[in-house]
Amino acid sequence: MYSPVTRAATRIARTILPVSIRRPFGRFVYRTNLFWLSSIFKQSVEKKYAGIAADTGIPFMNLGYYDQELQKQLHLKNDDEPWRYNIQLYHHLAAGIDLTNKNILEIGCGNGGGCYYLANYHSPQNVVGMDLSSDNVEFCRKKHGNYALFIKGDAERISRHLTADVPGSYDVVFNIESSHHYPNIDRFFSEVAKVLVSNGIFCYAGFSTLDTLDKNEDLIKKVGFTIARKNNITTHVLESLNRDKKRKEEFLSTSREYSYMLSFFAHPDSWEYNAFKSGAKEYRSYICTKN
Repeated sequence: MYSPVTRAATRIARTILPVSIRRPFGRFVYRTNLFWLSSIFKQSVEKKYAGIAADTGIPFMNLGYYDQELQKQLHLKNDDEPWRYNIQLYHHLAAGIDLTNKNILEIGCGNGGGCYYLANYHSPQNVVGMDLSSDNVEFCRKKHGNYALFIKGDAERISRHLTADVPGSYDVVFNIESSHHYPNIDRFFSEVAKVLVSNGIFCYAGFSTLDTLDKNEDLIKKVGFTIARKNNITTHVLESLNRDKKRKEEFLSTSREYSYMLSFFAHPDSWEYNAFKSGAKEYRSYICTKN
């Protein structure tokens, strides 16, 4: 997809420019186009999610995870019990990883529930949540500011947002159900590697088509990670969606965008839910270590 300006510039260049400089000019136009598209896309994503926190008050935006054994093992505070399936997705990712006294960064922290869980159940040294949406960051600061630090930032430019007030390197980075919105996911993976300490851990979960997921795995390895653990958790996510259906309907019933919210959270019979069920999309989780 190219803008009309880009297409016109390319046609003119082919007509009037000498062959020797057409290729450098073409690369410049292509990169400019990608920047233009990326900026427009990010603005649309920020607007799309800007009102969800204020509208619903939901602390978690992920689709959840159900596992019968995990259900028995994970003990939550009474106030956190309504968000069990969402929390279990974080617990699944963090399983076997000692987060005690660690510096943790979550990219795409949404409404901050994950940062709250990590800070309250795993005794880390610091938890920082980063999100593209100013509204989300404001919501997180008000609701979870006692447990974590929240900053506005672009997942493709993580290192630029780590100022003197924010830790510059991390032992563990989390990213859950966010990266499918990133226009340049290779930049994101490179930035994660940049802010992780040597032998740091990248806890990553997301969904897409099988082809895209496979390509992402190649990109993860290319920037210097070893995939230590990989799981197809689609069935666990679907079971979470099935079990949480009625409660989610009730909780979202006061939303001004009720139908949209049901679709956003992959309500059973939604397009996203059916894509998981048919195998058109897959949900995978990864534990990656920095080489």
